Amino acid sequence: MKTIKVSSTDFKRNSGKLLDEVRFNNLRILVTKSGEEYAELRAIKKKKSLEEIEKTLKKYAGAIPDFPYVTKDRRSGRKKTHSFD
Repeated sequence: MKTIKVSSTDFKRNSGKLLDEVRFNNLRILVTKSGEEYAELRAIKKKKSLEEIEKTLKKYAGAIPDFPYVTKDRRSGRKKTHSFD
């Protein structure tokens, strides 16, 4: 993310243009006042909606197969040793 410093006066004059730069060019702006950093302006990351998350989960559901001997051993409640002869 590229960062630029802008005086508070320049920010006041060009705020619309600077906001567009932040949003569309992933730019970070440090606003200075009397030579000191006063504020930071950066884009907000868009959060995924619940519907988008559900759609992704449904898309990949079943991608990893079940392991029958593991679930069988867990249901029986006892430990089983598997021989590798």
